[in-house]
Amino acid sequence: MKKRALLYVDHHFLQTPDRQVWVKTQHDKLFWEKYLAYFDRLYVVARMKEIPYEGFDKDQYMLSSTEGVDFLKLPDCYCMRDYLIHMIQIYIQVKRYQRHYQYDIVILRVPSVMGTFLWKFLRKHRVPYVAEVCAQIEVSEAKKIIEFAFSKVMNRCLCHICRNAIGVSYVNKSILPLRYPASEDAVVTNYSSIDLTRDFFYKREVLKKETYTLLHVSDLNSTTKGHGTLLCIADKLNKLGYPVNVIIVGGGRHKPYYEDMAKKMNIYNKVSFLGQISSRNELRKIYIDSDFFVFPSESEGLPRVVIEAMATGLPCITSNVGGIPELLEKNYMHNPNETDEFVKTIVCLITNDQERKRVINRNYECAHDYEYEILKQRRKDFFQRIFCKLSEE
Repeated sequence: MKKRALLYVDHHFLQTPDRQVWVKTQHDKLFWEKYLAYFDRLYVVARMKEIPYEGFDKDQYMLSSTEGVDFLKLPDCYCMRDYLIHMIQIYIQVKRYQRHYQYDIVILRVPSVMGTFLWKFLRKHRVPYVAEVCAQIEVSEAKKIIEFAFSKVMNRCLCHICRNAIGVSYVNKSILPLRYPASEDAVVTNYSSIDLTRDFFYKREVLKKETYTLLHVSDLNSTTKGHGTLLCIADKLNKLGYPVNVIIVGGGRHKPYYEDMAKKMNIYNKVSFLGQISSRNELRKIYIDSDFFVFPSESEGLPRVVIEAMATGLPCITSNVGGIPELLEKNYMHNPNETDEFVKTIVCLITNDQERKRVINRNYECAHDYEYEILKQRRKDFFQRIFCKLSEE
């Protein structure tokens, strides 16, 4: 018998006057279908903004509304100040949703500020929940004092969230379960949130080119995703006589900063800032048209973009953080700021066709472990075990 779930998602959604819900990335119909394989009704609680039709270009967004999914709005908070202003309103709305909607389980996607706030509410009212851990929280003394203190609090809360959940799923197999362990009697598994269907895969050939393209996919709302390192890598390769262009997919508030950086390096004419790409077909074409996926991020769980790049046969040169070592070979991962090591690896692949072909084939084959249907079944099995556990208690 199918069940109903109350699902808390840390994402920003838009709602048009016809009550249709839209999103820039990831949370489209395909995302919800993974849950609807087990639940016949999802109540999605998320930050949402109501917008008019005027000025809204639906071709730039993905439709998130689908049968079996009801969206329950929370204030569209973006920063700590917003959360503090709307704290009472959030509490009242969450309390109302908990009382007015019939559900069998609560699912928290964490880490997030909203997820932590909601966990405190669930703990206070003794509501059982499942945690889906999507990333780790970096606690670095190199951060500003406020950021350091905040990250320490969030990290401690995430430990408590996992320790008190009846079930925990992690996006990677080793790093996150060690850092945020579940209780001994909890149901535990791992699965990625990627929606990698078979039609996304691409069998790549090794091509000699005069100019190669380095690709990076991530929003520009953070300075920890390695965009600056990527630009340094491109600058050094061009100076060494290996002409490269750079494509950066993703929008965000730090775009002007990285544009200025590219101008100061005199490589601005070689860098394309494409903004956010919502179309899966368009994004797939960008992967296919690129030559190397370079991702020197400082913090990750199990990055979907690396798996997508692998599925299109791209050689991936990344940082060695989070769950990335589960995806790539050791010599294709470096410390996030080791630009010279990234450069050496890319030069090796440019000059060695045999090695590049081996890496292309290896990545393509490994990506099949993350196919949509495989992960969908793993998630379904997880929730079956959760309800078996609940029925025994």
